[in-house]
Amino acid sequence: MPKSRKRKSGNIAMHSNSMPPGPPGASKSITFMEQGVDMFHKGDMEAAGALFRQVLESSPDHAEAHNMIGVIGLNTGHPDLALEFFEAAASIDDHNANFVMNQSIALLELGEIEKAIDAVQIAIELNP
Repeated sequence: MPKSRKRKSGNIAMHSNSMPPGPPGASKSITFMEQGVDMFHKGDMEAAGALFRQVLESSPDHAEAHNMIGVIGLNTGHPDLALEFFEAAASIDDHNANFVMNQSIALLELGEIEKAIDAVQIAIELNP
């Protein structure tokens, strides 16, 4: 059974999930995700973002790749871009409280306090 490793960068939740074998291109997505997470941790946001975008080219519904691009957006001062990707991640995996919490951080940075509070409340409901 694949192991899930949770990592945190500041207050932003990240997951690095091993994916089971899947459709063609899945193993390429795994490799790009692993490389992207590695580049992220090394501080190379540009390379990490490019790798996560390659994941989305072959697996457009890869929620974690959307999430990680959002994390990069927050880390590089683009909360508007981050929010778009967090929303995409949450729409793909609507039971992941971390994606919703990340939305709340982006909303807070955008000055959308009430929406940020609403997102936190949803995240708490998903993961009491």
